[in-house]
Amino acid sequence: MIEDLRAFYQKIFLEDEGSIYRYLSREDIQTIVTRLPVEYDNILTNAKESILISIEKIHNRKIGYDVNLIFNLIQVINFTVENRDLLSEVTFEKTVNIIIDNLMNEIFETI
Repeated sequence: MIEDLRAFYQKIFLEDEGSIYRYLSREDIQTIVTRLPVEYDNILTNAKESILISIEKIHNRKIGYDVNLIFNLIQVINFTVENRDLLSEVTFEKTVNIIIDNLMNEIFETI
C-alpha cells in the first residue's frame, strides 16, 4: 500500500507531463483562484476534508496521524513543483522524493 501511494505521488508530481498544472505559474494559479465563483471560497477547507476522507480509507495507516501536517506536505510538494525554476534542477527530483517520504512517514508506520 505504501509503495502504491508513493508511486502515485511520484507520478503526479514528477512524471505527469500531460498535466497543465505543471506549467502554471503562481500568478496563473492566483488568477484562476480569484476568478472562481463565491461557492469556491472554502476550497482549502474542502481539500483538507477530502484528504481526511481519503486517509480514513487507507488500511494500515498510522494511528494519530496529523491531517494538517499531511495537507501541508502536499502543499509543499505543490509549491516545489510550481517554483521549480527557483530550485536546483540537479536535485529537484530528489527533493520531491524526500518530501514524499516524509508524507508517507506521516500516513504510515514506516520507521
